Amino acid sequence: MIQAKFGVSRSTAYDDLRIAQAEVDASDDGLASDEPTVCPETLQAQLVHSLDKAFATDSFKEIPKLIKALDEVKRWQGYALQAEGASDHLNC
Repeated sequence: MIQAKFGVSRSTAYDDLRIAQAEVDASDDGLASDEPTVCPETLQAQLVHSLDKAFATDSFKEIPKLIKALDEVKRWQGYALQAEGASDHLNC
């Protein structure tokens, strides 16, 4: 397919594929040593700020997404959400 799409010879296409595969194999697909880890508290603060801005600008489409993301970050920190435990107290 590379041969037809880019107008190169078959051997050049195979060489390019081998080089690309070698780069994929060499990649660890993880954080680089100089990348900081994600701090949940910082992420939570950024989401709260974005949520405040969404309320202030009446960005109604963004509010549920931000609340869902904020709940997920709180779960990372070990918080149990009220809605999850509410059904435990119902006698159905």
